[in-house]
Amino acid sequence: GGGGDVDVRMVEEEYLEGRKKARCEGIPRIRIRCLVEYDGTNYSGFQSQGPKGEQLIGHTGIPVTIPATVQGEIEEAILKLEGHVGPPPREFRVLCAGRTDKGTHASGQVISFDLAWRHSPEKLTKAINHHLPLDIAIRDARVV
Repeated sequence: GGGGDVDVRMVEEEYLEGRKKARCEGIPRIRIRCLVEYDGTNYSGFQSQGPKGEQLIGHTGIPVTIPATVQGEIEEAILKLEGHVGPPPREFRVLCAGRTDKGTHASGQVISFDLAWRHSPEKLTKAINHHLPLDIAIRDARVV
């Protein structure tokens, strides 16, 4: 392309990074504990297995698509609150007090994570749920 071409992806990344810094500047990261419930029918268990939808070559040499997991969906929803879009970076993880297998449901599973947040835990619950699929829900959030 010519010298006047704009790299839209780079502009979007710079915008999101600036938004994230503006949103989180001066706000300390706090540890949050949540209770989660979900219908696991559409998920390959709780534990994240990598970026959802990414293709890897399996041990048989056949391409394998990384499935959606409950942890992956929750991590993406939380990171959207800080202006992040896309798969979670490796340095951000939701910790859990147990895992479930493919298709398993849960009610009251405990998770925790660190987040720059200055509002009430009730607002955090609503904000995360806004970004989650309907078959996953945060039922309670508390600062610990």
